Amino acid sequence: AFLVNARVGYDFGTFSIAAFADNLLDDRVVLRRRAVNVPATTGVLVEIANPSFTVNEPRLFGVELRVSF
Repeated sequence: AFLVNARVGYDFGTFSIAAFADNLLDDRVVLRRRAVNVPATTGVLVEIANPSFTVNEPRLFGVELRVSF
């Protein structure tokens, strides 16, 4: 899976405008996987059955307008 982002814009000097798309292909990617280990009473590390996962955001389109003073 690939994460594809795109951005196109124009700078007019005092302001700029841009259109963007994040996760253009709407792929789901596991960014971080973490298993939790807990010491048992025997001193042996036991892996808990519910590890945590961090997954990327879904596809997002937007327009950005910036004004500089």
